[in-house]
Amino acid sequence: MLEKLIAKLKELGVIPADKEEAVKTALTELNIDKPQIDTSKLNDPQMKEFIEGVKSQIQILVQENKNLSTLLGAEKTARENAVKASKDADDLKKKSDAEALVADALKNGKILEADKQKYIDKAIADYDGTKEAFAKFATVPGFKAAADTTDKNSPQTKTTLRGPLASADATILGAMAKMEANN
Repeated sequence: MLEKLIAKLKELGVIPADKEEAVKTALTELNIDKPQIDTSKLNDPQMKEFIEGVKSQIQILVQENKNLSTLLGAEKTARENAVKASKDADDLKKKSDAEALVADALKNGKILEADKQKYIDKAIADYDGTKEAFAKFATVPGFKAAADTTDKNSPQTKTTLRGPLASADATILGAMAKMEANN
C-alpha cells in the first residue's frame, strides 16, 4: 500500500525526486500498511469484542511465528553441526585408511619413504584407485624386508607346551602363536 501511494504521488508530481526518501520515511511512521482500529470509538459491542479477539489472535500468531523461527534456527544449526561432525568423521576415516594402505605399501617395498605423503594424499582422494595401483607396482629395487625382530626367548613368546603339541616343531608353534596373537 505504501509503495503504491508513493508511486501515485510521484506520478502526480506531488513528490519531487530529491524528497522521495523523506516522504517515504514520514509515511512509514504513519503505519499506513497497518491500519489501527480504535475499538473505543465503536458503538456495537459485538463488533468491538470481535475486533479485540482478532487482535489477540494476531498477537498470539505473531508470537508463535517468532517461536517457530527460533526453533527452526536451532534445528538448522544442529543439522549443520551434525553434517560437519559426520564429514569430519568421514575425513578422519579416509585419512586413517589411506595411511594404513600407504604404510602397507611401504612395508612391502612398493613405494619409497620419500613418496609416502604424496601417496597418502592420493589415497585420500581415490582410495580404490591407489590400492589398485599399489597392487600393480613392482617392488622397489634393492628393497629388503624388515627382519623379524621378535625375541624367541622373550617370556611373551615363550610358552610351555604339554600334551601332544609338546613334541611339535618349535618354528611351527611359534608361527601359530604369532597368528593367534594377531587375531
